[in-house]
Amino acid sequence: MKTVFRVIIFYILVHNVVAQAPIDNTAKPLDTLIQEIESQYNIKIFYQSDWTSGKNAAALEGNFTLKEQLDRTLNGTGLVYSIYDKNYVLIFKESETNETDSQINSEIETQIEYTLTGKILTETTEEIIINATIYIDELNRSIVSDTDGSYNLSLPAGQYQIAVSYIGFHTQRLNIDMSSDLVRDIYLYDKVTELKEVVIGSNAIDENVSNVNMGTTTLDIASIKKIPVSVGEVDVIKTLLTLPGVQSVGEGSSGFNVRGGSIDQNLILLDGAPIFNPSHVFGFFSIFNPDAVKDLTLYRGGIPAQFGGRLSSVLDVQLKEGDPINHNMRGGVGIFASRLGADGPIKKGTGTYSFSGRASYSDWALNLFDDEELNNSSASFYDVSLKLSQLIGSKDRITASTYLSSDEFKFLSDTLYDWQSEVASLNWSHSFNTRLTSNIAGTYSDYEYGVNGRSKGNEFNWDAGINHKALKANLNYTLDDKNNFDFGVQSEWYRFKPGSLFPIEGSSLNPIDLEKDFSRNYASYFNHEFKVTDKLSVIYGLRYSLFQNLGPGTVFEFDENVPKSLESISDSTTFQDGEVVKSYQALEPRVSVRFGLQSSDAIKFSYNRLTQNIHLISNSTASTPVDIWQTSNNNIGPQIGDLFSLGYFRNFKNNTIETSAEIYYKSINDLIEFRDGATILLNKNIETDLLKGEGRSYGLELLVKKKQGLLTGWLSYTYSRTERKVSGPTPQETINFGQYFPANFDKPHDITMVGTYQLTRRVSLSTNFTYSTGRPVTFPDSQYRIGNLAVANFRERNQGRIPDYHRLDIALTLEGSHRKNKKWEGSWTLSIYNLYGRDNAFSVFFRSENSGTLPQAFKLSVIGNAFPSITYNFKFKG
Repeated sequence: MKTVFRVIIFYILVHNVVAQAPIDNTAKPLDTLIQEIESQYNIKIFYQSDWTSGKNAAALEGNFTLKEQLDRTLNGTGLVYSIYDKNYVLIFKESETNETDSQINSEIETQIEYTLTGKILTETTEEIIINATIYIDELNRSIVSDTDGSYNLSLPAGQYQIAVSYIGFHTQRLNIDMSSDLVRDIYLYDKVTELKEVVIGSNAIDENVSNVNMGTTTLDIASIKKIPVSVGEVDVIKTLLTLPGVQSVGEGSSGFNVRGGSIDQNLILLDGAPIFNPSHVFGFFSIFNPDAVKDLTLYRGGIPAQFGGRLSSVLDVQLKEGDPINHNMRGGVGIFASRLGADGPIKKGTGTYSFSGRASYSDWALNLFDDEELNNSSASFYDVSLKLSQLIGSKDRITASTYLSSDEFKFLSDTLYDWQSEVASLNWSHSFNTRLTSNIAGTYSDYEYGVNGRSKGNEFNWDAGINHKALKANLNYTLDDKNNFDFGVQSEWYRFKPGSLFPIEGSSLNPIDLEKDFSRNYASYFNHEFKVTDKLSVIYGLRYSLFQNLGPGTVFEFDENVPKSLESISDSTTFQDGEVVKSYQALEPRVSVRFGLQSSDAIKFSYNRLTQNIHLISNSTASTPVDIWQTSNNNIGPQIGDLFSLGYFRNFKNNTIETSAEIYYKSINDLIEFRDGATILLNKNIETDLLKGEGRSYGLELLVKKKQGLLTGWLSYTYSRTERKVSGPTPQETINFGQYFPANFDKPHDITMVGTYQLTRRVSLSTNFTYSTGRPVTFPDSQYRIGNLAVANFRERNQGRIPDYHRLDIALTLEGSHRKNKKWEGSWTLSIYNLYGRDNAFSVFFRSENSGTLPQAFKLSVIGNAFPSITYNFKFKG
């Protein structure tokens, strides 16, 4: 036994001697050795460089403890060390060893940063809160939660008080001890039961001044619902028209115009999937059901590099997620449409659903108009949406959403217009750690529209559409509280159906089936948000795109220096399926700069280059169901725009009043215009009726917003000009003698005032007043006769204007009892659209009563009377 014991002792001694590596007597610079130790042991070492300058040292080779390595490295250097929290080392002079541990620790803590992360959630439903403000009192610094409700803060070690706030919720104050990395979810309590004042907006308290982005507005659905409605429905698109720089051509028009852009120059996204027609019933209703929407962000300037494909703006709409704890029901009943929705948990705490549906019954309203044709017409629509969300562990989250809408408009008894949208998206978010997250998404969007003609002898079905599919991947990396990076790649596929005519049996018409077009787009991008100093912040980025028009199909080439026509076709080429017809590459730099003057004001600048390769071809003032989506190809190039913006932003009265003044200038190259008398529908060679031009728009936008108090709202004024120039090689390819002329939607002056006054805790009064210059129209400047026929002559485009537009709307909302823990909540809204019955002109046209008389001017108004409506909204909490 003694022999065995001696063998074991001998083995241990020999093993230790063998394991002890020899000392590396090769001297190296001490700075170099410290860096190697940091890398080997995954620690951070703090020291002053002048202490180590010019000193050499040796290190141990092999597997040794950190203490053993530091003992050897610092031996004879006159330096000693202290290990703090296992991950940090402080090196100091040996002469300063009388310094106490608390002094050492204090010095380290001033240099160490820890990460505080988590989500902002509602207390009652545990629903995520986007754009909640997290404010650190000691540092006078704030951030906002992202689209997942998450936040990420890098803070020096120490004690902090953090205030978390969001519209309609009590501010939550927390004491945080940052002695290590923390994950902390923060819950906010709904304060609707104690409502005394109204708060509008959902951004940080000083977001107007502190945010780098300019020309960006975020609205939650609570703010949108405070604005008077037109036909009893809360409307997302009409809310946008109250913002500076956003206009439309008039009532009953689809889409909106931003800073001089046409309606197809707006990228409209629903949970990341594009929407190609944002309106029901020719613009009287938005396709966005207010019960389904969580919030929206409109980028008019400072557009991040992850967005591309349009020249003017991005509207990013997010659908509402379900309650993870309780099953709820919501809805509303109006005079034109009703809504019903439900949400709740699939599995408590991890999975949710949210469903919303809406349908109209508005045929009776057409009988109110003094127009026999409208009296014999009908209009209807419906839309449904569903969003599912599922947490998988603590690092993964999957969401899926789908949307379906359908419209029908029957004009008299012989023409039926219909259009449908189908949208779907699937999103996977993954958190690698507190600094790095990824997002992978797939989207699908299909827009189909058509006309059914029933005129005897000319019966037909006509249909067209556009289909879009995309895959996107994004990485977000937060280096520290001063640097945030976004990287991503995107792939998109388009199918364009320009139109097909199918005669019905017995019709005298011939069938026409235009070739489909196919395109794809690849893009990559990066963004870097950099806080240079407390006053200076920058966001810069770059987007690269490769757009390719694909076969199958036949393309034509035309003789140069002569107008494009069927007679000037010089050659044609047939391409096979998937073969590249034409490629366009583009680099799109983006930059936004903020310079803070004082704590309450700042100057901002932004520049954006944007490229657009899909185009809505229309020769009418407003969008119609027969407009055609067209791809860039060998004869139609991409539109390229450059937007410059400069603004001054200032807040007053503790950030409760926001003001801003922005000026902008935008130039557009390769703009698409149309010839006089152009044929858009079923045109096999549509490029022969299109012209290439250039555009410019510039303006001044002023905004004053009161965010808190019994009286809230905003006042905006916009002065803008939008002009186009087409100067082709021949007179036939030139408009207005090659001079600039106003675009159809050029409206120099626009004033909007929105206000809400909280009369009592349950009763509020809202108003909306708008005034704008009349839009341009083309008037005849002379006339001539052919026999007894009087003919008007039109020489210059858009040189006249219709009368100015102005309108006042009001709404009175009566809410139910604010008793706590109430299951059923209901409210009534009574609104009057166009209170004083202004007979606003939508267009002016000329018509001869008979062939022998001169044309007379007639004014077309859409809504020329006061239009009252009443809506009951309800919510049931499970």
